[in-house]
Amino acid sequence: MQLSIYISYSNNIEELAKLVRQIFMEISEEIILQNTNNIYYVNHANFALRIDYDDKISVDHINEEAKIDINHCIDVSVFAKTLDVGLNTLFRFINRLMSCIDGDIAFDDSESGVILIRSGGDLYVNSSWKENPDIYKWPFELIDGSFKETLL
Repeated sequence: MQLSIYISYSNNIEELAKLVRQIFMEISEEIILQNTNNIYYVNHANFALRIDYDDKISVDHINEEAKIDINHCIDVSVFAKTLDVGLNTLFRFINRLMSCIDGDIAFDDSESGVILIRSGGDLYVNSSWKENPDIYKWPFELIDGSFKETLL
């Protein structure tokens, strides 16, 4: 499963990679951070993340599609054999990330489109997931605070 987390983050990519690693270390100690040519990789038993300095095409696309202000993309691959565990850990990560940064955030599935957006401090969840609840069991119950369900 290919997912993306888009964020508005004012520090450089190295600081973003350190923040991602720090958050995951709070959730699970099974994290490895690697840097190859300004591309940061975070590896976990249930998923892998890629933070690319020059992912302008994806960032521009989600800015236009979701009408939000983001400048970084974190690509996520969740391994199929541990899908539920990986998604639960990922949602806990997104919660923690939202508490660490003030800007906009979007969470996107390459097949279903935008799943979750925080814009202007308000949190929105795409209500279309209810149409096919058996495809992915998104753990929205893990989201801290209230959110509005809407078609995104």
